[in-house]
Amino acid sequence: MQTCYEVPMLEDSDSYAHWRYCITLVLKDSDLMGIIDGSLAKPNAITDPTGHADWIYRDRKARIQIATTLCKGPLNLILQIMTAKGC
Repeated sequence: MQTCYEVPMLEDSDSYAHWRYCITLVLKDSDLMGIIDGSLAKPNAITDPTGHADWIYRDRKARIQIATTLCKGPLNLILQIMTAKGC
């Protein structure tokens, strides 16, 4: 069963503290914080293809969690970022 969260939209710097608190809780509850904080390193695709595929999947899930809570202005700032850690 997938949990649905109601994270406030990040509109500008005034809403950042509230947004960050909520998105951090969501990412931790979804076991995605290791992707964001770098504690879960990206495995080598050749030596650990299964671990690499799982990391790619989890990174995409983290980026989705973040991107879907950003308004147009903040979202424009991360459009070219390739990993959740960069967001």
